[in-house]
Amino acid sequence: MDLFLSWLEKIAALTQTLPPWAKVLSALIIVGAAVLRWFTNWRRRRRDPVAGKYFAAFGHSSGPEVTKSVLAVNQTGYAIDGKNAMLDKSRTWTLKGRLKGGVVQGTYDEKVDGRRLSSGGFVLARGPGLPSQLAPDLGENLGTSLRREDFFGGWIGQDADGHGKVNHGYYLWRRNAPVNVKSASKFPWCRNRLHDASDVLRDGLGTYIQYSELLKRVESNERIWVEVAYLKRKPVGAIVFSIGAGDDIGAGIKSKKAKKALEGRPNVGFLEHLAVTKAYRGTGIASTLLTRAIETFDKSNCGARVAVSWLPQRPGAQTSLGLLKAFKFEEIERIPKYWADAPSREDYCPECAGQCQCDAAIALCRD
Repeated sequence: MDLFLSWLEKIAALTQTLPPWAKVLSALIIVGAAVLRWFTNWRRRRRDPVAGKYFAAFGHSSGPEVTKSVLAVNQTGYAIDGKNAMLDKSRTWTLKGRLKGGVVQGTYDEKVDGRRLSSGGFVLARGPGLPSQLAPDLGENLGTSLRREDFFGGWIGQDADGHGKVNHGYYLWRRNAPVNVKSASKFPWCRNRLHDASDVLRDGLGTYIQYSELLKRVESNERIWVEVAYLKRKPVGAIVFSIGAGDDIGAGIKSKKAKKALEGRPNVGFLEHLAVTKAYRGTGIASTLLTRAIETFDKSNCGARVAVSWLPQRPGAQTSLGLLKAFKFEEIERIPKYWADAPSREDYCPECAGQCQCDAAIALCRD
């Protein structure tokens, strides 16, 4: 630092001896260099845009389990840095790297509750042309295959103490979809949005969700919200949530623990339904919709939030439980065959033929 200050003093003394035209020329050179650097970084970002929010997933070479996370990437020219956070645990990674020829390579540091756990490196490239044998179960566990705009590659790392086994696996970045979220209401010009929400929810959750029931509830209750996510005017996600007294909401949930936790609370947020079209899962749409609901709950001073997460019987089927945990929900009870008393119809549950045999997880978030 002292050396740097001494150099500044020498430069300042030198400029005092320069003629006026030289001072102006020096100032123009400095400004020109700054503008050139800014333009170079801007052009690099335009040529290879990487900055943004991503859904991320990684797996270990020894097993089929997929760990999902959210990722925010910053870009300065070809240099990148970011932070990766798991959806269901307090684990974070800090990333640093560079982009060259469409390939991202860099290093990561993994931390758990602020304590450094491991570190290593990663290499990612755009498109599905990379070796799929790195992730043979990727498509089944994520519900989708690799896309042209995805970053996919591998990672290798070791525990922070340096004595652990060297681990490796695959790594995926998928940019969050730029959706436009609109609210449906009882007004006639918003009926189309209710239709869109009903279609998305029925496709993802089952035929027990009916447009007529949604319309009836929206018309009779001002504390219910239906939000629809559109991508290029196409409905790709929907959420239904409401606010009510804890006793009323608890009475509609088959959980004694939930009823006890919500008892006597004046304002409780209830996440009723959340679904994303299968082709667009894993692109951050569910997080966007859930964020809208949480913001509404906060504005209404809800002291608690509750959700019933559907747990299909099929191994690897997607569920909202991990996403809820990322938003600080806690699983308080798991109830087998939660919808067993529902009508026995083949199209009632998209996973079960006939009587629904799926379990449910009761998730609760308290301030």
